[in-house]
Amino acid sequence: METFTYLRNKSWSEITREERYFCAELYFDIKKNPQEFIEFLNRELQENFEINQYWEIGYEVCFYRDYLFSIGEPVRPHYKGQKYPQKRTFDLCLFSATDMIIIEAKADQNFSKSQLKSLKDDKEILLSKLLKENGKVPTISTVLLCSSKYAAEIDGYKKFFWNDLASLYDNPIYKTANELPRRKRKKKL
Repeated sequence: METFTYLRNKSWSEITREERYFCAELYFDIKKNPQEFIEFLNRELQENFEINQYWEIGYEVCFYRDYLFSIGEPVRPHYKGQKYPQKRTFDLCLFSATDMIIIEAKADQNFSKSQLKSLKDDKEILLSKLLKENGKVPTISTVLLCSSKYAAEIDGYKKFFWNDLASLYDNPIYKTANELPRRKRKKKL
């Protein structure tokens, strides 16, 4: 990896704390072979997602806004009496004929209670209600991705860690994401 003197002899990937950067890397790794990632999720999370079907990966999925627009509905916060968040964005989503897997990721911090409540509402209320209009609703799963430094259980959520991905994809960027919470911040001068 090339380093730059003006970044104190580091590369950008060594100093960024932006979860979107790490999620973008993961998006491209998954896109190469989605079934490999589904196998990984099944193993790590003790799930049973169907591997032998077509899987599509989405990055920065603004689901409600784009879905409502795709069915010819104006993008507004209310649709058929339900309030849908216009700018709600999922970090990564995997779509198949039978499943929708939402991956919410954190790099430099842990999940807040309000973020987890929003994710629970997405799964249990909003997505199911919106997709029910088309008949068959996929099984909706929500999964957390964060540093192994936040290994404590979060009720109702399965999670995996950035360092698990470093082994799967042989990509050091995921080790960087995993180590972020350990980095000491320098005091301001």
